[in-house]
Amino acid sequence: MNVHAFIIASEGRTYTAVSPTPEGLNYTLQLILPIAETIAWLFAVPKNKGINGMTATGGSFSASSRLRFNTGEDLTVEEEYMITGESIRATINLDGTFFPLEEKSLRVDESTAVFTRHRPGILIFPLFLFPVIAGGRSSGIESKRQASSIPMRPEGYSPIVLILCYLEKTIRYSDCLADEVDFDLILNSMSLQYSSVNVFHEEEHPNLRFSLRSSISPTSELVRDPCDSNNCHTNAVCLPDADSYRCQCFEGFVGDGFSCAEEIIDPCQENACDENAECSPLDRTYTCTCYPGYTGDGFICKGEVVDPCESNRCSVDAVCTPSGDRYYCTCREGYEGDGVTCTREVFDPCESNQCSVNADCTPSGGRYYCTCRDGYEGDGVTCRTASRGPCDANRCHPNAICTPEGRTYYCQCEPGFEGDGFDCEAAQVNQCEGNRCDANAVCFPDRNSYICECVSGFEGNGFICEEIFMDPCLENDCNPFARCIPNESVYDCECLAGYEGDGYTCVSYPCSSNECDVNADCFASRDGRNYECRCKDGYAGDGYECEDNAVDVCEDNECDRNGECVPLVNSYDCQCLDGFLGNGFFCIAEDPCYENSCDGNADCSPLGDGYRCTCGDGYQGDGYSCQDIDECSLSISPCDRNADCTNTYGSYRCSCLEGFEGDGTSCQDVDECSLSYLYCDPNAYCDNTFGYYACTCREGFVGDGTSCQASVRPSGDGMLLYGQGKAVMKMPLDPNEEGARVIHKKRQTIVGLAYDCEDDIIYFTDVAKGSISRVKPDGTEYKRLIVKGLSSPEGVAVDHISRNLYWTDSGFDRIEVANLDGQNRRALVTTDLTNPRSIVLDPVNGKSALNRWRKISFLSSHPAPPSWKEDDPVSI
Repeated sequence: MNVHAFIIASEGRTYTAVSPTPEGLNYTLQLILPIAETIAWLFAVPKNKGINGMTATGGSFSASSRLRFNTGEDLTVEEEYMITGESIRATINLDGTFFPLEEKSLRVDESTAVFTRHRPGILIFPLFLFPVIAGGRSSGIESKRQASSIPMRPEGYSPIVLILCYLEKTIRYSDCLADEVDFDLILNSMSLQYSSVNVFHEEEHPNLRFSLRSSISPTSELVRDPCDSNNCHTNAVCLPDADSYRCQCFEGFVGDGFSCAEEIIDPCQENACDENAECSPLDRTYTCTCYPGYTGDGFICKGEVVDPCESNRCSVDAVCTPSGDRYYCTCREGYEGDGVTCTREVFDPCESNQCSVNADCTPSGGRYYCTCRDGYEGDGVTCRTASRGPCDANRCHPNAICTPEGRTYYCQCEPGFEGDGFDCEAAQVNQCEGNRCDANAVCFPDRNSYICECVSGFEGNGFICEEIFMDPCLENDCNPFARCIPNESVYDCECLAGYEGDGYTCVSYPCSSNECDVNADCFASRDGRNYECRCKDGYAGDGYECEDNAVDVCEDNECDRNGECVPLVNSYDCQCLDGFLGNGFFCIAEDPCYENSCDGNADCSPLGDGYRCTCGDGYQGDGYSCQDIDECSLSISPCDRNADCTNTYGSYRCSCLEGFEGDGTSCQDVDECSLSYLYCDPNAYCDNTFGYYACTCREGFVGDGTSCQASVRPSGDGMLLYGQGKAVMKMPLDPNEEGARVIHKKRQTIVGLAYDCEDDIIYFTDVAKGSISRVKPDGTEYKRLIVKGLSSPEGVAVDHISRNLYWTDSGFDRIEVANLDGQNRRALVTTDLTNPRSIVLDPVNGKSALNRWRKISFLSSHPAPPSWKEDDPVSI
């Protein structure tokens, strides 16, 4: 059944209709007068400070009525009212039994009902006798609702039926907890006067009609609340019952009201678990767990299958995902590859950039560059609105450059094209002819330009190639008495002083031609000019003549420790070792550095009778142990700030970064825009930047600058979007086309709309549900973005540059902002704001304006802490 009501608020008249009535209850339902009585209380005319239902509740409340008939029937009427926009939605449930009524009409005389404010948010309609008359033409019962007699039935009239009902009603609504009873006590009790009460049933169109006229005023006498002193349980509510009271346990508790115990409800009695799952109670809810042999979340359980990922070839930096009896590998976040092989992704330098909000960031190696978007100009870090010039609407060929000349312009074909500028054709040229590639690089044609790549063994950008340094002496075949000398990518061997040969084979000289005995060894002197002969072990003599000596005369000798024993016949002689002076029995060092413990990368310096070790250039340490110095890690780099520093053993190497040229210690910016091998698209501008360059598509073209395509203007003339009650509507601007509904949802009231032209999405506010949602113009991709923490969301606006969503909340008197996906939400304005309504943005200049119910306010900037100004002239 449906309930409709027509109100004349100025007169307190209410007309309520219930249709269609179920067959068999056509006349009996006339007894549900409490429904019409509730609506009459809502719109009663206030008198003498009277407070009607609309003023007390705002239109949102619940009412619970009980009718007990003198014939034993008992009926409960539950009513729920909610204000939505400019209408009130009511839900009414009936439960119980009626007195069976067969008369066609029902009438109730003028009467008075008393509503008592029991406590904040609760109104009590005390128990009283509710007599009505059905049939006949009698005026019915006396105004005080006490039947003195039953009128007699005149001849020819239908029988008169007296029905006695005992009615009690409780109304609950949201009230201010601070308003206990600290205002005029007389306002706690209101008398509702009824007049012209009519109830009748229409047979032609089966429906019930109720009409009442009502007014409300304070009750002259204060009503004593019998619940002031009650013995109800702490988990029960006290309800007045005539001069007494009754106790009713709260929801979730059972008992007689004087004693209430928590109602134990098994949450698993009605559950959504899978048939192959077990339900387990958890507080007031439940959890579902699949039985052994099944897998899933408990709501959906499937039989277990062999996991193909148990034996897989995925990389340790990848995730294995089963797919039937197979699997596939996916590299983890931060890695890239086919899943079997994964390598760490290159850091995106654009994640933290200083580009303007009106610019795009493009990575370049470990660096990035900024490019102002279409409609803006600047260096990318700072972008301003582009000024229009004579070239903004030109007739130059797409492969031509437009150059302003006063108030006109001229066209010139791009490099690689020929013609008059209005018509350009590709020139047949060899892009590599006259290239600037390094001598150790190879040139490759590329569209209208060319690319340079260093050959094997060299590294660089192709325009500057440096040999990759590798020390060929790290692995050599030189003699131990020779040194290795690098010679580009090969090496040479050279015998040390005192030796001769090809470096791979070295012998000492001048021993190559000596007069030593065959039983003696020849030793060259340190200067390499002379030699000496020494008898071998087991022989004695001066070296030039050596005889067999069975007795080792040097076994016990008195030679200096820096001397050497020379056996003679039946005797021996002592000679100082090389680097020492003396008679052999006493030797002093000639050069203390001759034999030293210095590191191979250190220099030895004589010091008194000893020596000192000092690490060479590019090394550090105590001289006995020297380590390479990493010059590239020093706080002051030896290389130019625009160069890379590469550490080498004992030294370092500087190489200018891409976009710069020089020897590494001094690097200058390369103007790439002046080079013939420019990578920009013919329909793009080239802007040289420090260390790089930026390509920007010309007006009328879109792309990243290296590739530009002609932009296509969307078809159609646009449309008008608007909210209409529960629906978002769209209306074409062409009057010959029909409009359509975008989306329609029950129980929603749409107030504010915003459109994001970049993603083609509509955003709208719903004051009925207190939410903000989005949807595509074709009705797809509907999603409620924000559903919590809203009271009355009204105006909404999109910042298409920063990709943020702004809205007003007239319930909480504040302005909030969030990302377009509803994340990162925060309040911008929370004070000094009353009833904010609509809001508009100027993203380019960072300004906002809003309507505040007959006022316009201006916000200087967003989203910084704002400063509002009242009644400033605003033009957005």
